[in-house]
Amino acid sequence: MCKLKKFVLFGIVGITGTLTFQSVNADAATLLRVYNPNSGEHHYTLSLTERDSLVQGGWKNEGNAWLVPDQGTPVYRLYNPNAGDHHYTLDDSEKTFLESSGWKYEGISW
Repeated sequence: MCKLKKFVLFGIVGITGTLTFQSVNADAATLLRVYNPNSGEHHYTLSLTERDSLVQGGWKNEGNAWLVPDQGTPVYRLYNPNAGDHHYTLDDSEKTFLESSGWKYEGISW
């Protein structure tokens, strides 16, 4: 399947030691997924504007990824301007370390 999704799930298990699932309530939002055929990477966003902009730039719209709750532990999104990669993490310390290493913090992804 998608290597980024597997990485994110592995990161969650690796950070917390456990993987828990929460029931999704009516306030959940739909996470969108796009695919870059040049790099083979997937990107996740809640923003229709960001998705549409990437699609106009050549990314392929893959539709809905999954539902994310509007509360709970935040998932931070960072961007590596040297490699063009995004990284998602639950760990505030990891976020801070990556920022100090040159990654650009883009906010809470979900």
